[in-house]
Amino acid sequence: MPGAPLPRPGETLAGYTKRVAAAAGAHRHRAMELLGLAPGSSASRRLAELTSGQLPDDAVQALVAATGMTPAQARALTTGPAPADAVPGVEHLARHVLDEKLVQSGGEGKTRTDAGTPARLLAEADRRRPL
Repeated sequence: MPGAPLPRPGETLAGYTKRVAAAAGAHRHRAMELLGLAPGSSASRRLAELTSGQLPDDAVQALVAATGMTPAQARALTTGPAPADAVPGVEHLARHVLDEKLVQSGGEGKTRTDAGTPARLLAEADRRRPL
């Protein structure tokens, strides 16, 4: 599926298929077809099957072929979010935010970030921007 977004860290399969559907301007059922997830007559039932345990190999292969994501990214769609200490760059990002005093206790001048600061910090921490 050309132009399919890659999954975000910690994103669920249900959330990912919903986001792909929105990006494609289609319903979730059609997005699942485009992703090769064979929704059959019920996209909800198929999502429940796919997320009831480890993502089946055929679904991993379909997602890799349709989107260009890695098998690890596909499998991560059915696992819980990683703890903060397991995500590369999170500790660095937290220290950076605190060092620059972007987070302050209440009072005048508490918020001094602009709209570009979170995007810049995420890009520095992860070297890419999530969609």
